[in-house]
Amino acid sequence: MPNITLVAETLEAIESPNTVLDRLAKALFTRCTTSGPAQAADQSWNATVLQEVIDATDTAGLYSDIADRLSKRTIRLGEEKGLTPDRLAKVQELVANTVSQLNGPFWAISWVRMSSEGATAFLAEATKEGATWGSAKRFARERAQVAAFHPDRGGVECSYTPTGTDQEIRFKVSKASKDRDRWTDTVETAAAIKADSSSQWSAVERQFRAQNPAGMQDARSVAEREKALNRAAAAAFAKLPKKERTALLIAHS
Repeated sequence: MPNITLVAETLEAIESPNTVLDRLAKALFTRCTTSGPAQAADQSWNATVLQEVIDATDTAGLYSDIADRLSKRTIRLGEEKGLTPDRLAKVQELVANTVSQLNGPFWAISWVRMSSEGATAFLAEATKEGATWGSAKRFARERAQVAAFHPDRGGVECSYTPTGTDQEIRFKVSKASKDRDRWTDTVETAAAIKADSSSQWSAVERQFRAQNPAGMQDARSVAEREKALNRAAAAAFAKLPKKERTALLIAHS
């Protein structure tokens, strides 16, 4: 007599890829056919992908199923719902573009999950409160980048061909790492300057606009204008000598 539990588990394993693809196809179809604001459809698609990745025991295998079969399954939904040929063609283009964008993230996640430590770290990141498909992708990509630019790989030679030329450029990872570190430092410095100075930049623009209305009405409310005037008055008051501030306070008390 066959082992009923074993048979059930086997059938579940056989049906699982189809079930997964059905869920993904429905979410992808909704994402590619939603007109107007599509934030909810995007969020549903991203959440579905994240959950399937979390549940997958073989990330690369899941991607293979997606790459080979998801587009056809999604288009079949469109046919079942009676979309016109023109509409189907547009949906097919969106579907193909969306599926192609999964390649890089799935590779990074698959690479991270190759080690038990990486798999544990990824699952902790992907299942923590507030996690999104975007944050999970970013986590995997950053870990892969750290490994790619690791000092141990400094002597590895790489190459690329600049756009519009047929001349191959060869270089070592160590050289690219130094340039990347320089870029990271520059970006961090620029961000710090912006954080420290953005209020001043905005004030300069406001002052210039106030001096040059160019025939435009001030769209701010009376309360907003009064608040701005009060800030300006307070700033001017703070610059006065103490005796003048005291006299003004007495005069207006």
